[in-house]
Amino acid sequence: EAWNTWTFDDGTGPVRLPIKGNFEANSADAIYYAVLAGVGIARLSTYLVNDALAQGRLVRVLPDYADETSDILAIYSNKRNLSPNVRAFIDYFAEKFGPVPPWEKEQAA
Repeated sequence: EAWNTWTFDDGTGPVRLPIKGNFEANSADAIYYAVLAGVGIARLSTYLVNDALAQGRLVRVLPDYADETSDILAIYSNKRNLSPNVRAFIDYFAEKFGPVPPWEKEQAA
């Protein structure tokens, strides 16, 4: 998918929209601060914007078209003797982040 195409799911399947604007950055932090300054809208991870959403500094737009495609993946060798440290790391992240990340659980409470 091109960097300037946003994909949403409207319930009937993916909808792809080409995005154009006057501001481009390859840093999530730079985009976050630009949005806070009123430069425009952005697609950012909830972990980055959660506090600003809770404080009312940012507003979620198009909430019915949430992007559920940005996963955190643990990729490792399929060797039988997986290191106990690697196994512990994977298990920890699977438990900690699961289907709903902790920062979203806190906001819902």
